[in-house]
Amino acid sequence: MNENYNNDEIDLFDLFETLWGGKWLIGCIVVISTLLGFGYTKLSQPVYRASATYSVNVYSVAGQQICGVQDQMKCLSKQMEQVVSDHLIDGWAASDESVSLSTAIPSPLAAYETQLKESSQQTTAFIKAKALAEIQAIESISNASLLSTERVATHMLNAKRVIQSIDSGQTVISFGPVGIAKVAPHSSRILALSIMLSGMVGCTIVLLRDTIRKREISKAQG
Repeated sequence: MNENYNNDEIDLFDLFETLWGGKWLIGCIVVISTLLGFGYTKLSQPVYRASATYSVNVYSVAGQQICGVQDQMKCLSKQMEQVVSDHLIDGWAASDESVSLSTAIPSPLAAYETQLKESSQQTTAFIKAKALAEIQAIESISNASLLSTERVATHMLNAKRVIQSIDSGQTVISFGPVGIAKVAPHSSRILALSIMLSGMVGCTIVLLRDTIRKREISKAQG
């Protein structure tokens, strides 16, 4: 056991000695790779993301009709996510109660806030128009027995509540503050990977070179 331990210790020492002997080659590979990575981060097109959360103040009549009692809030949120997506300014996308926009050249925060305000106004106008159309459709029903059903009465009540909320100054959705963050390229991550991978490549080259050298010496001696 001691002999095996000593052999392992000698092997580790030889390995370290081999790598130390090739330190300049490894260092050159790491430096070149790091410079290439640094150049890539400077020359590549940056990507920025503007994002903001939103909250729903008034749910659509259609959403209230579609969603049942079970998991109603989850269903209503999903319905409104589609409505919000349909009325966002070009480039914005909605997901999980937030909106985002990717761009290479970010605009001032005020410009994004104006876009989201316009989207909120368009969404509010759309939901109100749908509620008015719902009331008109119900009022056009000539069947008295159908009009007196609980379902129709609920639809009418929901539509009137939506209109009343909007007429009182409530917007359908409210956006939070807009934030802008650089999402690519990740300079620190790229440099760290360049150093790590180039170090591994350099060590591999040094070890392969040493293995080939030892094999040639062994053949010459044999």
